Amino acid sequence: MGWVFHYLIGILFALIPLLLQGINWFFEPLFITAILVGLLTLFAPFIILQPAFGFGLAASRLPRPWLARVLSMCTHLTYGLGLYVMVILVKILG
Repeated sequence: MGWVFHYLIGILFALIPLLLQGINWFFEPLFITAILVGLLTLFAPFIILQPAFGFGLAASRLPRPWLARVLSMCTHLTYGLGLYVMVILVKILG
């Protein structure tokens, strides 16, 4: 069930570039938009998921909270980069 919601949320988060850049995201995607998407999606784990697991706000209760924060940031920036790469590929191949 957790993975189903994880992917559904990922699909919803894929709409964020449209909110930031509008329909131009599909025609002239900006790298900065992808970075912003990655950073904006960090609110979900920092404010909802990690506290729900008992890790505290932004993993503050973990022994090495900065490690958890950096790893979360890396994965979410990768997500934003993945959206950027895909829209470029669709543009090239489409």
